[in-house]
Amino acid sequence: MIEVLDIPQLVRDFLDPAEFYQQIKTICDINFFCGVSDSLLKNFCAYVTKNVPSSHHIITVNEGSAIGLACSSYMVTGQPSLVYLQNSGLGNIVNPIIFLATPNIYGLPMLLLIGWRGEPGKPDEP
Repeated sequence: MIEVLDIPQLVRDFLDPAEFYQQIKTICDINFFCGVSDSLLKNFCAYVTKNVPSSHHIITVNEGSAIGLACSSYMVTGQPSLVYLQNSGLGNIVNPIIFLATPNIYGLPMLLLIGWRGEPGKPDEP
């Protein structure tokens, strides 16, 4: 069993933006990105901003609108989107997720990338 301390913090706690971007494009066929900026996901957001046309990357006013935008994109293109947010915004996505993504209602697919803020002992404030 590998202990958490055996894994360097930078490898354990952060995504390589370019590698993750390529994986989600290849595996999930994702071409549309939206969400609310998060300091823990800033490198990924910066990578997307630099490498994706502005028509395919929208920074939204809140997390719920990001879910709605991702669902709208799917309805037009048939491709799922990636929604990024920090964990403090989870409450804002409850109603849109329930009504738009629940399989028994609309079942619209999307990938959520959620930054974890507030881990005990981690200085994660901007």
